[in-house]
Amino acid sequence: MATERISASSAPNPLSTNPNPEPPSGAVCFAPAGWYSADWQSNSPRTGWYFFYGALADAAKLADTIGVPAESLTTSTLRPAKLVGYRIKHWGTRPALIDGANNAEVRGRAAYVETETQARRLRGYASGSFKAEGCRVHFEDGKREVVDGLTFIDDCEPPLDRVPTSSRWDWLPVELQVSIFGHCRLQDMGSLRLASRAFRTLIDANEQAISRAYLRLRRHGSLPSPIDESRTYTQEPEDDVILLSDLFPPRPSRHDTQDAYTFRYLWGLRQRQEVCSKLAYYLADRVLDRYMQSDPSHKTLFASKKDRQACYDHGIALLQFKLTPLMFYTLFYLETYARSRLNLQSDLYATYEAGRLPVPIQPTDRALIFRKLQAEILQLPPFTNMRTLISTHHCIHLLVSYLRFTLSPEPPFHTSCDSWISMLLTTSGLGRIAEFFAAEKGGGNNQRTMRKEFMRNMQADWDAYRNDGRATKVYGSGEESTRPPPVREIWFEAARNEMRVRQAIPHQTEDWVVVWEGARISIGCQNCQGEDGWLA
Repeated sequence: MATERISASSAPNPLSTNPNPEPPSGAVCFAPAGWYSADWQSNSPRTGWYFFYGALADAAKLADTIGVPAESLTTSTLRPAKLVGYRIKHWGTRPALIDGANNAEVRGRAAYVETETQARRLRGYASGSFKAEGCRVHFEDGKREVVDGLTFIDDCEPPLDRVPTSSRWDWLPVELQVSIFGHCRLQDMGSLRLASRAFRTLIDANEQAISRAYLRLRRHGSLPSPIDESRTYTQEPEDDVILLSDLFPPRPSRHDTQDAYTFRYLWGLRQRQEVCSKLAYYLADRVLDRYMQSDPSHKTLFASKKDRQACYDHGIALLQFKLTPLMFYTLFYLETYARSRLNLQSDLYATYEAGRLPVPIQPTDRALIFRKLQAEILQLPPFTNMRTLISTHHCIHLLVSYLRFTLSPEPPFHTSCDSWISMLLTTSGLGRIAEFFAAEKGGGNNQRTMRKEFMRNMQADWDAYRNDGRATKVYGSGEESTRPPPVREIWFEAARNEMRVRQAIPHQTEDWVVVWEGARISIGCQNCQGEDGWLA
């Protein structure tokens, strides 16, 4: 996973020490108002790569529009390209580019606009119902490059609804109202809907437009797009929403892909972000605590207990910032794998109902089928990027290791807790794992209550897994058939096979953090070589 920036304009916020034992839950809606690209808000025309469709994809028409000789637009300067995540809608004879399904493609041509004069002429040609929007341009001329660029999208889809509120709010254009709502925090929407019936109607009528404005503001002016191998992401906390929304784009509704952008979708992003951030915090806390206990001399490096606590909190923050985006990839893998297993079980149950499954699938055959499902996931983006695959492997290895340390502190760590860890990874999910670490850490007088709540939830997960009627029909009802798979069959075997195929065993690790001067913590695995620092 590369760590170069998408935009040079975003900058990390200064880290602050927080003595509060509760993890910071920086939700996606809390992005600071000034971190996003100022260039996106600028009214001056922008230069760079532009994607053209319709009439402007013709070399002669484009040359006349931007004021250059037609012969200057050759196959090397006007290149075949496509956009992913958009679709064409025709208004009479006029094609208009609008948001589409995540796998939808629009083909055209791309050219590099070098001067503001050319960009201004383009903006004049596309004035009216079109606006320039950031996009990812995929070239199709053999080089298969992917670059950040611009295109003109239709600004009249969908139409915005004006709702009278009998207040000065009605003086504002609907577009400005939507923009203001887009700057609000997500939880503010609930309060605004309670302000009056008119406000509730106004927000509900323009929910999709507000949701898109909300995302564009926090994504440098773009909307979620499919992840490809060439795309890079920053690891700054303020950019979490970019990676997260690309990993979990909105699912199109039955009727219109526009309806996929809803407050429910934004809340789903926020919940995923909070789960990953909290779990990263708890892991960081345990890693640093174990590091301090590994050598008594570590505690003697500080002048006072206050200095030690300040460095400790700062180190946790650094580790958390490193682990949070890796948790996004881990969550993506686990959710995709769970969805694949559910789809497979539904298909097999339909086969059973049709009388074409005479005997249940045996545990050994089930393990082979599940490993194939995992291999298919690892052969698709984002795991086609070798850095992402290795870093996610390190993150899952760290997560499982510290679950074992916590559940069974004395070796052999895996003998009595593998079934629980397997349940947590495949059935309960990262949210339940975060509950486990929260209950283990405790806080005040709530530790006993938190542990009881976790055990009740875990027992409910276990009962639901064991009593799944469809699963017993498909996989059998024997003890071995209803037992969760070994931990090694979740990610590890499939990932090692994939890394072996790509000749990435052994590999170098780039997953390390300097928590303070002289204290370097490495996040790796047994296949890493050339590690420098204490292995978490």
